[in-house]
Order: sequence, then C-alpha cells, then structure tokens
Amino acid sequence: MLGEEGSVRTRLVELARRFRAGGLLAGASGNLSARLGDGRVLITPAGGFKDEARPEELLLVDAAGHVLAGSGTGAMSSEGRMHLALYRRHPSVRAVMHTHAPAATAIGCAEAAPDLGITAEGVAALGPVVVVPWVVPGGEELAVRVAQAADRGWTLLLRNHGVVTCGASADDAAARMESLEHVARIYTHAIALGRCRVIPDADRDALLAQYGWPERLPGWRSG
Repeated sequence: MLGEEGSVRTRLVELARRFRAGGLLAGASGNLSARLGDGRVLITPAGGFKDEARPEELLLVDAAGHVLAGSGTGAMSSEGRMHLALYRRHPSVRAVMHTHAPAATAIGCAEAAPDLGITAEGVAALGPVVVVPWVVPGGEELAVRVAQAADRGWTLLLRNHGVVTCGASADDAAARMESLEHVARIYTHAIALGRCRVIPDADRDALLAQYGWPERLPGWRSG
C-alpha cells in the first residue's frame, strides 16, 4: 500500500513493536492510532498482540468509528471512542497512543499522583501532565473526559487504568509516551533516595512556553 496511508500503517506497527520491546505493552492491552490528512483514522484492532499486527490488519475508520470497507481485520476496540473523541475536539492532534506503561500507570494509581515536573527534558517533552479521574474504561464518558482533559495537556494519566499521549504525528505521540515512562521511572528512583524535588513553577512555565505548549493547549490557564 503506497502513499500516506501505507507509510502510517507501517509506522504504527513499528511503534507497537518498539513499545512491546520497551515494556510499555503487555498482553493484548493498548491502542495506537493516527489521523490521516483526509480525516480518516488508522487504529490497531481490538484484541491480539499489537506488536504482532501486520500493517494491512490495522483498521481504517471514519470520524464516527465506522470501519471502512476493505480495511483491516477484526473490530475497533471500545477504547477507540477515546481516540476519536480526541481527534474531534483537537484538530492539531494527529496521533494518539494508549498503553499501560508500568511506572507511569503506577503513578496514576497512587492515592495522590505526584508532580512529574522533575527534569527539564521531561517538562519540555511531556508538557503539562493531566490526571483524569477514574471512569470505567470503554464507554463514552471516558472518551469525553479524556478529550476535555487534553485541553490542558497531551500527557494524560488515567486513574487506575493507564496512560494516553497525543501528538502532532505518530512519532511525536510515541516519543511522549516513552518520555513519560522514563520520567516516571526517574521519579521512583528519586523517592527511593528520599524526597523528590520538582522544578520551581516559574522555571517550569518558562520551559513550557519555550517549547510552545501555550499555543497547543486551549485550556493552558484553566487549571
């Protein structure tokens, strides 16, 4: 398959394999998607090991989630609603990654999710990290809450569930996912040594502004 669709199919499969090798995917969990220039969305099908999918098996769906004729195999995961809700609300989002990355998911399970503004590189890569309150996975309520939360940041911790990262491309969203897990691991090492220090608010805001986050996020100052 040639053109944009073919290259995006190939890249999503490569990223799924990369995530599995990095320990970010386990079993049949997780979903990866990307929006094409014409508004259609490529997404990994429900079930199965995502790193074993072939490019031609990815589903091509319209904005309403209808699987288009001749596209892939199987059905779209119920969590595909979350991906589509993000695309509808955020025109600049071109890819969405959802995993149960262990360290980052653990932080989302903590009674009080810690502040991950602990490294300059992490702040720049992740942007604001937003915690999404617990909602039973797979339904429309989760899709709506996640899409709204992305007004304030493209790195989302889903309480007792997993993590979502958005990006301007598949590589951008994937890099954010890997950076999130990396920062979460640094945090766990730091607290093993004692209290973990965070970057001062003023310096963090300056870093976020330097890397263009205010322009990406309609809810930049909404708290």
